[in-house]
Amino acid sequence: MATLAQAAPSPIRLEVDASDTRQRIFRVRESIPVQPGPLTLLYPQWIPGSHAPTGEITLLAGLQIQAAGRPLAWQRLPQEPFAFAVQVPAGVDRLELSFQYLSPLNDRQGDVVVTPDIVAVRWQSLLLYPRGEPVAQQPVEATLKLPEGWALATSLDEQGRSGARIGFRPVSVATLVDSPVWASPHLKRYELQAARPGVASVGLNVLADSAEDLQASPEALAAWTAMVRQATRVFGPLPVPRYEFLLSLNAGFMRVAREHQSSAELSTPPGLFSKWAAMVNERRNVPHEFVHAWNGKLRSPAGLAPDDFNTPLDTRDLWIYEGQTQYWGYVLRARSGDLSPAQALQLWAREAAAMAARRGNTWRSLQDTTLDPVMRYDRARAWGSWQRSADYYSEGTLLWLAVDARLRQLSGGQRSLDDLARTFFSAPPPARQRYERAELWAALEALAPGDWQRFIEGRLEGTGQDFVTRTLEAAGWRLVFKAQQSELDAAIDRLAGASDFSDSIGVAVANDGRLNTVRWESEAFRAGLAPGAQLVAVNGRSFSTALLREAIAEAGRTRQPLDLVVKADERFSTVRLRADEGLRYPQLERIPDRPDLLSVMLSPLP
Repeated sequence: MATLAQAAPSPIRLEVDASDTRQRIFRVRESIPVQPGPLTLLYPQWIPGSHAPTGEITLLAGLQIQAAGRPLAWQRLPQEPFAFAVQVPAGVDRLELSFQYLSPLNDRQGDVVVTPDIVAVRWQSLLLYPRGEPVAQQPVEATLKLPEGWALATSLDEQGRSGARIGFRPVSVATLVDSPVWASPHLKRYELQAARPGVASVGLNVLADSAEDLQASPEALAAWTAMVRQATRVFGPLPVPRYEFLLSLNAGFMRVAREHQSSAELSTPPGLFSKWAAMVNERRNVPHEFVHAWNGKLRSPAGLAPDDFNTPLDTRDLWIYEGQTQYWGYVLRARSGDLSPAQALQLWAREAAAMAARRGNTWRSLQDTTLDPVMRYDRARAWGSWQRSADYYSEGTLLWLAVDARLRQLSGGQRSLDDLARTFFSAPPPARQRYERAELWAALEALAPGDWQRFIEGRLEGTGQDFVTRTLEAAGWRLVFKAQQSELDAAIDRLAGASDFSDSIGVAVANDGRLNTVRWESEAFRAGLAPGAQLVAVNGRSFSTALLREAIAEAGRTRQPLDLVVKADERFSTVRLRADEGLRYPQLERIPDRPDLLSVMLSPLP
């Protein structure tokens, strides 16, 4: 099999023209060093951070391959549609490729990476690479053409410009794919942490449609600056010299939260900074993706870090990669002041209530949900509370809360998950260290002996819903339900244009009456309601969310059922639904005789 030249490896040369913002077509030229003989070129299929075979091979078009100026025939492998076989003639040391990447024109076709005001260059869509050598050992020199006058943000280092063309310093194919470039005529960079000896610079790059959205609010800058500081208190110094947040506030751009070693891709609707208090959920991914610089990028479960982008992943340890990262996202938001103590507790209450009511826990284990990316968890699931979907995030968060509480208990308060983060998620950069579960068990045992493998794997493989109660009690709290909705929950509802009555009658309903979700075995489920149906009337009056709220509260006092008129499949029906417990909104309540470990976990480090 032909491979990259072995002596003094010659780099792949990649030229990408990303200047077409009208038709949104990327035009690619690539020169690949080869040896004579059979060669297989691969188009990335398993994309880092997605944990799934999400490579967009159907958007690659017009592939032409030449050797010494002559066209070469290629053949797609029938059982590997991401692989292209060619025969390299004698005397040829390079192949010249050209093709187009036809980026989606709307979100039905895929991630929209080009709008009139923003371009996201995601290199995995714009190259092929030879099978054989690990991608970390294949050098590549990339050149990018952008629209005239546009600014860019990336963690890649430039090595020269000529007009709208930018050249980047050579890196490995692995590093290039892990280093997106975002560009816009409207871009502003903020320094969250200045570079100094032993300290990496951290930048916030905002790309937006309007000048107003480019102006990061003082609250945002203060919270994210503190978050960077608190994260490095937990994990130690960043393992890279420079880190860049790429944040879009563009209405037509893709919705993304994707981690990279030296950057993060993030997007929110416009208005994040001007509506900071209301958009509490829209900013949750900032600390999450930052933590991945250590957990997931610097150190990764072995099954999630193969040598190329076409080997299927073993996703069974996503409860570590994503679950613990999600836990740290909650903690760092509280420690940085992004959330008030009351807001932090309320978000934990929401998470706990959702998990406690998720009937899918009774038949499907947390471990089994780690296979959801392979089963395409991006597909809509009508009965999510029964089917489950990627619960290694939400339930994984509670698992790591339980681990933190147990570490503190077993060590008499001398050890915590902070200590695991400092000792386990560190390695001499830039090498990425793979690990197996046995190493994690050993690290936990070194902190506080406690048969950690049995404790964690019992939770991973078990079914049932009592784990929520046990976890919260271990941290000194219990889940309760009150008739009064918290201001945070109300703000989330307002922004979503919906009202969440999941803990009252089992539905979340949009302002127009459409049922967004129906919980399995809830009162709404027993009454025959399904997602997508539309509430038309409540107790004989035209539907509104305010009226439904009043009716639920009244039913709690009178024990009289609700009479609903429902439209589904262009047909109307009357449904009678019990709401005997009235309005129920989750909250956390202190257990007086238990140590308050949760508040300690959420407190800033000095």
